[in-house]
Amino acid sequence: YTAEIDEIALAAPYYLIVKSAGNDRGDGNGEPDHPQDGGAEGYDCIGYKGNAKNILTVGAVQDVSGGYSGNPGDVVMTSFSSWGPTDDGRIKPDICGNGYGVYSSDDTGNAGYRSLNGTSMSSPNVTGSLLLIQEHYEENFGSYLKAATLKALAIHTADECGPDDGPDYMFGWGLMNTQSAAEVISNKDISTFIKEESISNGSTYTLEVSATGTEPLVATIVWADPAGTPVANQLDPTDVMLVNDLDMNITDGSTTYY
Repeated sequence: YTAEIDEIALAAPYYLIVKSAGNDRGDGNGEPDHPQDGGAEGYDCIGYKGNAKNILTVGAVQDVSGGYSGNPGDVVMTSFSSWGPTDDGRIKPDICGNGYGVYSSDDTGNAGYRSLNGTSMSSPNVTGSLLLIQEHYEENFGSYLKAATLKALAIHTADECGPDDGPDYMFGWGLMNTQSAAEVISNKDISTFIKEESISNGSTYTLEVSATGTEPLVATIVWADPAGTPVANQLDPTDVMLVNDLDMNITDGSTTYY
């Protein structure tokens, strides 16, 4: 199923598939013949479809009252949101969004609404934001972003959260920040770059930029990858599912950052 999802995404380059990370962490605790999902630490419990490469997998955090103010500790993880990594070590979820106490429609009737918790709340939350970002880009430049570019923009502008700097297997690259993503679009070719390129196997693409020196220089690369080769059913196979392995280096004088 995961390979098929990646094939669909590769064949439809403007279709970003957004997937809930799942609400399995901690399930099975105390049940006979059922180990607790995620074990004692909570990792490795995202359902198989959520591990596809070319999709955006979304975890659920609690609402950040008043908005993000720069303190990663203000973003509180829910008790249920499934954590990665994938079996071959890739980071999942990709990002997180508010999935706790979200006022949403339900199936009690045409006017039915209630407050709900789950990654099935955070993923549509993020999806709506991504659609607004596509609309903003089209209004400014007359075209739409490719799915990989849209995913890159969401990751690139996510707010830092989690116990350590950088991405992790709980929050992914951080909390979705729609305003920051829109500002990157608004400043395109002024103080930001959004580039959609292709390179042949074994080749290198180089871009020279001038940093302002007044704020961090941030760069993100995402690509649509061909489906990996599925393996036979087994527990935690470590077979690498990445087909194209792209690396990005940033060089400043004699210093190279990986």
